[in-house]
Amino acid sequence: MALCYKPDDIAKSCDSSDLTALSGGLAINIKAFKPTKSTTLKFTLEDIDIIDPDTGAYPLITSDYYPIRVEWEKNAVKANYEVVSSEVKKDGYTHIVSGVIINNSESDKGKETTMALATEKYVFVYKAAGTADADDAYQVLGAKNGMQFVVEPTSAELGGRVTGSFRSLTGGAEGNPNGLNFLMIAGIEATDTKFNNRFSTVVIP
Repeated sequence: MALCYKPDDIAKSCDSSDLTALSGGLAINIKAFKPTKSTTLKFTLEDIDIIDPDTGAYPLITSDYYPIRVEWEKNAVKANYEVVSSEVKKDGYTHIVSGVIINNSESDKGKETTMALATEKYVFVYKAAGTADADDAYQVLGAKNGMQFVVEPTSAELGGRVTGSFRSLTGGAEGNPNGLNFLMIAGIEATDTKFNNRFSTVVIP
């Protein structure tokens, strides 16, 4: 079933403020997110596949389920979490990816991207800059319940462009604060290649 809005990539913006240890990331519609858990590491995924639920195959670039590349200048986006306390069950965690700027939000395509991100649930995968070990280089947020893009107040210095955060929804908390790791059995180079190819087994522009 086609989605109501077709998202597009979010190109990097030159209006960065804070610095943090992140590089670009991929937002994956949770309906198409098919992870393989490690058999030896509790919080690691050893593979990630993207399957269009309408076709049973990797989504075409024109598909609503094609992974969205989110870019930013100077590592301005931050990954964080908030504790969801409970007296009757284990605490949960709201995953947050904040500081995202929809660089073309004034255009028709930018408006469509904003609406798609705000109505669907996404898993966010990013590579952390400066990590010493390959096994924690890639982080996966919202893997269990997904996150939604929440629009936030913008400012004149950003030209009125739409800004916001990917956040876990109420009732959709995750089981651990900083998500899961992603490392393929073949090693970090194979992991880099698959991430750069948007989790396809063939080279994608």
